[in-house]
Amino acid sequence: MTSDEPPPGKEPWHLDKRVNISVILGLVLQAVVFGVAWGNVENRVTQLEAGRERLDSIPERLAAIEATLLAIKERLDRGARP
Repeated sequence: MTSDEPPPGKEPWHLDKRVNISVILGLVLQAVVFGVAWGNVENRVTQLEAGRERLDSIPERLAAIEATLLAIKERLDRGARP
């Protein structure tokens, strides 16, 4: 064994010449598609969260409108009585 050779089982990683370029390109393309899909999912989640925040305020707004309408109704009822 020479000093340049790594110990058995500790060989450095290398690309075998038998690996087709199509396999490498396929893996790269798959990674790119995954990245694009992840970006789309994250964008969709952001949009859904924004919509949810708008919907969360509806019950409070509806309660305020209901209270206003009840106050108006009471004023009208008091004014309509003889």
